[in-house]
Amino acid sequence: MAEPRITFLIAARNDDHGGSSHLRVRQCLRHNRELLDCRNVGFEILLVEWNPLPRRAFLSELLAEEYRELSAFIVPSTLHDCYTLNPHMPFHEMAAKNAGIRRARGEWILVTNADIVFGPDIITALANGRLDRKTIYRAERVDIAESQLASLDRASPTTSIRGERAKAPSYMGGAGDFLLASRELWHRLRGLNDVIRWTTRAKDWQFLLSAAARGVPIESLGTVYHLEHSGGFQGTPPELRDTPAAHFGGIWDFEFGLPVLNREDWGLARCREVPGPHERISILEPPPRLFTPEEDEEDRRWQEWLSPAPDLFDPGTPEILYAILRCYEERRPLVLRPDQPRSAVAAAGLSRVAVSHGIPVFWNWRWPSCSWLTLPEFPTEPSHLSGAALVLEERQGSWLAKHRDESPAGSLLPAKHPPRRPKFNRFLVRRLLRAFLTGRAKGYRRLAVFGAGGHTRELLTWGRPDWLQYEAVLSSTPSGATLGSLPVFHPAAFDYTTVDAVLLSSASFEGEMLELLDDLKPGVPVLPLYAEWPAGL
Repeated sequence: MAEPRITFLIAARNDDHGGSSHLRVRQCLRHNRELLDCRNVGFEILLVEWNPLPRRAFLSELLAEEYRELSAFIVPSTLHDCYTLNPHMPFHEMAAKNAGIRRARGEWILVTNADIVFGPDIITALANGRLDRKTIYRAERVDIAESQLASLDRASPTTSIRGERAKAPSYMGGAGDFLLASRELWHRLRGLNDVIRWTTRAKDWQFLLSAAARGVPIESLGTVYHLEHSGGFQGTPPELRDTPAAHFGGIWDFEFGLPVLNREDWGLARCREVPGPHERISILEPPPRLFTPEEDEEDRRWQEWLSPAPDLFDPGTPEILYAILRCYEERRPLVLRPDQPRSAVAAAGLSRVAVSHGIPVFWNWRWPSCSWLTLPEFPTEPSHLSGAALVLEERQGSWLAKHRDESPAGSLLPAKHPPRRPKFNRFLVRRLLRAFLTGRAKGYRRLAVFGAGGHTRELLTWGRPDWLQYEAVLSSTPSGATLGSLPVFHPAAFDYTTVDAVLLSSASFEGEMLELLDDLKPGVPVLPLYAEWPAGL
């Protein structure tokens, strides 16, 4: 059998996720196939069906009868039970995709989702074949309602569908909806993270951040359309979204240890393929031992260290944040002496930001060996270090500040606007630290915060340095006169002469905010949190 040029890889199961999931799968597959056939693109469809529900037909078997280009691998419940470290997760999307990446036959492998339709620009790019084998391609996502399914069926290869466009930095947004790379690049990077077995949150972001840290170019290839549905993140109760009880797993520090690299047997390589219910379907049979005792111990150890405490708060991280800001203000070196692995993980991410802004940081911590993380290293504390250096020492989970000559350092936290029990979000606090340091270097003292949603409410819980004042909140859809004690303005009605810069506070709409400010007030200084994040930081 000739190898297809492109493998379209999806992971799914017959579980009614979001309601009528099998209808969405059929609609999207049919639409994408018609567009590809019109441009004579050679392709195969590879489905990995993870942990099928008992007493339900296999989704792969239903689709194989309809799509001659489709083959599948089934990951049975016995294999799922060997793999998972989270009893609340019935479906491990990235591990399923890795199993497919490992076995795909295409020259190019496009990892996508069962509710994604490709735009005409994507089809054109795939048809013309002018792709770089050393580059990862992703797409901008446009969310459309399920009521538009009929219009998708009638769409021609040149039709564009209107919807809510999600613009984001190269590593964010709906990154996992479209990831295209050559088969050799996928194998060199060893796929998406499948060592983390307790959550699937942000693994697509981590993959792109890790690739960027290795110097792999990331480019946008066009537009994909996502069929909105119930379920998923937005359909999960807010009180569960960040906890391990969410069906997609809880939050974790996915930027720690970049770049990451799965073990050599990534993609369920130890599993044997046995015939399934159809000639083009195989079942992956679990080996006697999927993980060695050492691997299992390592995975469980890092599960504890990379995850938040059960209450989801992050009590020690504010002290590290403001110790770094103190050292920047006073031009002091910083000595960190953590005694808990979870605290060392928090300190490592913030320390890398500090070093990038010229702050000397010294450690007394040594990591245990790890087979898949690039563990951050910092210089050890030298004996000749100045007594004026700020020392942050952890004792039984609490951080104590002093100078190296044992003189007291006083409180590190700001007096005017101290942190208010911020929740675990290492991704945000690292970017907030970088924004504070960048703003201080540029002499910004008065900021407007663009964004009046949950992101800004969370940002405010981290406090702000005493030299910095938030003057107002900007919102394109203001729903009240104030947010906390801050007045809220529409961006078109705000007097920008009253501030030094605008801090963008949104993980989803930062691109739109930049465009709007450029239209309304060209040249206004802006502090983005997520755009222009340095590779490897």
